[in-house]
Amino acid sequence: MIEQQPFSASAIRCPVCDSADVNRCISIADVPIYCNVSYESQQQGLEAPRGDIDLQFCNRCSHLFNAAFEPDIVDYAVEYENALHHSARFLDYAESLSAELVKLYDLREKYIVEIGCGPGHFLSLLCSKGNNQGIGFDPSYKSEGSSDYSSAKISILQEQFGTRPMQRPADFLCCRHALEHFHKPITLLMEINQKMGMNTPVYFEVPNAGFTLLDLGIWDLIYEHCGYFTEQSLRFAFEHSGFTVSELTEDFGNQFLGMHARVGDNNGVQSIRAFALESVPALESAMLNFANQYRLKVDYWKNALDSLHASGKVAAVWGAGSKGVSFCNIMREKDSIQYLIDINLEKQGRYIAGSGHRICAPEFLLQQSVDAIIVLNPMYTPEIRRQLDRLGVEAEIIEDSSQANEQNHYA
Repeated sequence: MIEQQPFSASAIRCPVCDSADVNRCISIADVPIYCNVSYESQQQGLEAPRGDIDLQFCNRCSHLFNAAFEPDIVDYAVEYENALHHSARFLDYAESLSAELVKLYDLREKYIVEIGCGPGHFLSLLCSKGNNQGIGFDPSYKSEGSSDYSSAKISILQEQFGTRPMQRPADFLCCRHALEHFHKPITLLMEINQKMGMNTPVYFEVPNAGFTLLDLGIWDLIYEHCGYFTEQSLRFAFEHSGFTVSELTEDFGNQFLGMHARVGDNNGVQSIRAFALESVPALESAMLNFANQYRLKVDYWKNALDSLHASGKVAAVWGAGSKGVSFCNIMREKDSIQYLIDINLEKQGRYIAGSGHRICAPEFLLQQSVDAIIVLNPMYTPEIRRQLDRLGVEAEIIEDSSQANEQNHYA
């Protein structure tokens, strides 16, 4: 399933800077195309469409991308569900971020655009905090069940941004966890830069590829993410597309990158400069060792699951999002994993793509004895522990934390 390849001297080119100077980082075959689509039956989950990941690293701008990605087989108009606001921990983060953006850009009585808005939760926060009006674009938007966030203040279109002329000039544009899904991110960024008024502020948030490489966040490698931005490639992409970069931050335990920029007319001049950032050598070193470190971490977890099974213990993975689905598919032959637990009502009672594991509500743990809860993102551990305590469930929590990573680094 996992294959390491030598230097790739093919015609593969980086989708951010168009360089052909790329190295193959790792190949992972036969992964679900949709980690964030669940199915009514286990058989449907087992038969879910699959694709390959051929992860390449650009030596020019430090971008990671899936050279095997096929955009024509991905359709976000299907039953796609990746909302994270059901989590109190993530909700706190969204509340804090929206308040910060309203204050930073004086978003009061303004018109806001959000690309990839999902059900409109974050757009609603921005509008309610500053008495703003907003419009969201998302082809996976489902009007049914989304009334909690729809109001006279916001409207959501079930389509991609740019399919129709803007009704009025925007005062602010945001896009969170969507840019990594675009096969040609520069095309989208250039279109935004052309459609927005000069000096309009924008905020983008993407998964941090530096966290994936340096902290071995390997469960974030999913087919839907055709591009993984490092600080270098994200800055490059925005400057090359004409934006003026204001600030680039690491957020949510360094798992996210936050890009603050403004619509500009630099025509990409700044992006041609050589990036003299201290983290580039570290990224290059991590990339060269990544395939081996990936294997070591996978082996660590396989051994851990084998030990649980040998002890007659049953484990459940908490969270049926991308990390949980990725983990269960890599570990799908391990008998100790029986279920996934998720607080999202829309996922409960359904089955994940690939491995076909069932998704259950936390209350399921009162009916079925589970000895261990696997938490793949320790940022949520305190919240999960509180829920287990509330239910009176005494299962052991096993984190995907530095313990596994450190063992890999020193193995």
